[in-house]
Amino acid sequence: MQNMQNAPGKGFLKVVGILMIIGGGIGFLANLVSFSTSGNARLLITLLLAAYELFLGIMGVINADKLEKARLMFALAIPFFALPVISVIINYTALSSIPAFSDILPGYMADSIASFIRVGLVIGAVLGFTYPILYLVGAVKNRNAARRLADHSGMNDI
Repeated sequence: MQNMQNAPGKGFLKVVGILMIIGGGIGFLANLVSFSTSGNARLLITLLLAAYELFLGIMGVINADKLEKARLMFALAIPFFALPVISVIINYTALSSIPAFSDILPGYMADSIASFIRVGLVIGAVLGFTYPILYLVGAVKNRNAARRLADHSGMNDI
């Protein structure tokens, strides 16, 4: 195992990893309960996404200070960017399947609620990229440090 001082991305991977373990664990359990009662395909997808987030969080915490795992962490970080995109698609399709608010509420209230939900989806999409970006920053920092170490030691397979 490499010295922790040689892993400059360890803080990013560890902090984001812990947050992902918490969020992924809660999301996995909530979706598992929901899926077991309804069997909805959308819930199955979100269950798998939560499991992937949980897995990435565990890998980030375990491998945060291991430069020999830098390539793996970088490879895991790239598909992580698909999660917010998939989440936006799932949320948008779920929103479009809800009956129109105008069927239930007066026009001005329905428009206000619909606008509020759309703004929430946009904010959620932007915030959804926060973890992937921070995770990738940590992975890139460790990968670059591993490459520098390999160059100095004569090993070029990292």
